[in-house]
Amino acid sequence: GLELGRAASGGNGHFTLYSAHDNTIMALLAHLGFMDYAIPYFAAAVCFELHCSDGEYSVKVRYHADHRQPEDAEGFVVPEGHWRRWGQRRRGSMAFDELKRILFDEKRSFRTQAEWSAASQLPESPEPSKRVQSGFETDFEADEGDVLFRRSSGGLSVRFQQPE
Repeated sequence: GLELGRAASGGNGHFTLYSAHDNTIMALLAHLGFMDYAIPYFAAAVCFELHCSDGEYSVKVRYHADHRQPEDAEGFVVPEGHWRRWGQRRRGSMAFDELKRILFDEKRSFRTQAEWSAASQLPESPEPSKRVQSGFETDFEADEGDVLFRRSSGGLSVRFQQPE
């Protein structure tokens, strides 16, 4: 990402910018727990603003779906639980520690690159009985208990199954 600071002016501000495609923004919003949000237009942005007041840190999350529309300056709170309709989101900011708890403990976001790498490893080649007959040698399904992995020429899909 692009990182900028205010060291030259004596301040302690910091800015980091990451660029992504629209489908990555949609995946981020879905991971945060939202559905039926506005589809991102060119130059859409999700901003995580970290604020400090009297030693207490808070986060304001903003989604600007379309640069042709006014920006949502109020921000929103990342919801607990599984899904929240976009129109029912809670406005404002939230404590930084609460955001970390929701992301890491509840939504199981990765804390490190190592966690991401470990989770993205596909299982070893499955038994021949689990191969999908589609004409591609690399196609397979592997049922790993509560997670079903499916790899094919169209990519990887992972379906989480309800434990019995």
